[in-house]
Amino acid sequence: MAVILLELLRDNAAQPAGFFCFSPLTDLTQSGDSFRTNQKVEAVLPTSRAAEMREIYLAGHAPDDPTVSPLFARFDGAAPVWITAG
Repeated sequence: MAVILLELLRDNAAQPAGFFCFSPLTDLTQSGDSFRTNQKVEAVLPTSRAAEMREIYLAGHAPDDPTVSPLFARFDGAAPVWITAG
């Protein structure tokens, strides 16, 4: 979702009325405390597999590239975004 929104903003293209994200991966640098503090309760992506999955997802991109880690992107002028996580 984030890369689509970034492309729309870059191209000054029309946007939908809003965006929705359910538990998005937003920081592939895994620098947040929650990555470590939630490791015992994470059901979808266990930390034991995170490094392997991260490398597959990154496909050569740097972990702080905004197109793969939207935490590092600027979304000025974006339509409303609803992010929810459990």
